[in-house]
Amino acid sequence: MGAIAMPPTDLPVAQTLSLPCPDSSGHVWWGEAGVPKSRNAARTSSAASHFMEFKMLLSIASRISRMTIFRSPCWNRIVFLFFLPAFCLLMPHVLLAQGDGTRLAPLYAAQVDKKLDIPEADQHFYADLLGETLGDRTGGQAQYVVLVDRNDFVQAAMIYWMSPDGQFHFIGASPVSTGKPGRYEHFVTPTGVFEHTTDNPDFRSKGTFNRNHIRGYGAKGMRVYDFGWQPAIRGWGKGGEGKLRLQMHATDPDRLAQKLGTPQSEGCIRIPATLNTFIDHYGILDGDYEKAMAEGQTFWVLSKTREATSWSGRFLVVVDSGRTERASWDQVTTLEAGAPKLSGHAFPPVIPDLTKARAQHRTILDAKAND
Repeated sequence: MGAIAMPPTDLPVAQTLSLPCPDSSGHVWWGEAGVPKSRNAARTSSAASHFMEFKMLLSIASRISRMTIFRSPCWNRIVFLFFLPAFCLLMPHVLLAQGDGTRLAPLYAAQVDKKLDIPEADQHFYADLLGETLGDRTGGQAQYVVLVDRNDFVQAAMIYWMSPDGQFHFIGASPVSTGKPGRYEHFVTPTGVFEHTTDNPDFRSKGTFNRNHIRGYGAKGMRVYDFGWQPAIRGWGKGGEGKLRLQMHATDPDRLAQKLGTPQSEGCIRIPATLNTFIDHYGILDGDYEKAMAEGQTFWVLSKTREATSWSGRFLVVVDSGRTERASWDQVTTLEAGAPKLSGHAFPPVIPDLTKARAQHRTILDAKAND
C-alpha cells in the first residue's frame, strides 16, 4: 500500500493539529458529528490518527532541539525522557497504519486467547476456497474477510486479508460452534457469502441469562454481528428450508465457551469472546459502517476506542470443506495466566485429502448455483 497522505510540514503546529487524517487511499476518518476529526477537538481512534500524532511529536521534538535554550545536556535529557515513552506507546499504531493488512497477524496471536495452529498447506487450501466462493464480490478492493468452515470435523473461523493484487493472506484462526441439528428450532448453518451491512444493525449483549441460565450472547458488552434473515435447512421434524436469523456472537463464558470447536448452536456462529473483541476493535467487518460514517451517520454500537484500519471488509463466508476426519491441527491453543497450553481432545494426525475436499466444496457451490 502507498504511504499515508500527510499535511504540509511547513504549517504551524496548531494548524497541523486541526487537519483531518487521511489514510493511504485518501479516505478521511470522520468523527461522530460527520466532520473530519481534529486533534484539539477529540481523541481519535484510527491507526492513521496515531501516525499523525507520532509525526507531530517528531516535529515538536525537532523544533525543540533547534532552540538554543534547549541545547544543553540537561534539557536534552528532559526532552529524551518525555518523548521516548510517547514514541514507544505510538509505535505499534504507526506500524499498523503504515504496513499492509498482514500486520494484524501478530496482534491476533497476542490478543485472541483461543487459537488454531493451521499449517501453511491448509491455509492455502482455505484461501483457494475463499477465492472461489467470493468470486468478484469484493470488486478487487483490499479488505479483511471472515471465513467459517462449518464442517463437523473442523468448526473454525479464520480471518484473511485480501491484498490489492487479490491474494488472500492468513491472519489467524479460532474454534467456533455452528448449528447442531436434531433439536427443535436448530438449523444447519447455511453456506455462502453473507454481507455485513448497516441494513441489519448490530447490537451488544446485555449479559442476561435465559430460562436455562445461559448467557446466549455472552458477557455484557459483547458485539452481536447481524447478517439478517437467511434461508437454512431445518434440523428438526421433516426438515426442509426455513428462515434463520444468522448472527455471529460470543457465547456463555462459563458453560458454553469450552465447547467451541464442536457443533452446538441453533444455527448461528458462536465465537470466542476475545475474537469477538478483536473483530470489533479493528473493524474487521465494518466496511459498510465506515462508508456510512463518512457520509455523516453515527452508530452507538461502535466502540469509542476502536482502531479500524483502512481495510475494513463486509463479508462473512461460510464453507463446508467436506472433511471426514478430524484434522491434526484441530486442537485449541489457549493462553491462560500467560502460559500457552493445549486444551481439548487429542486426535490422531490426519493428512487431509485437499483435492477431494476442494472437489466436494465445488459440488456444494454448483448445487447452490442450480437452485
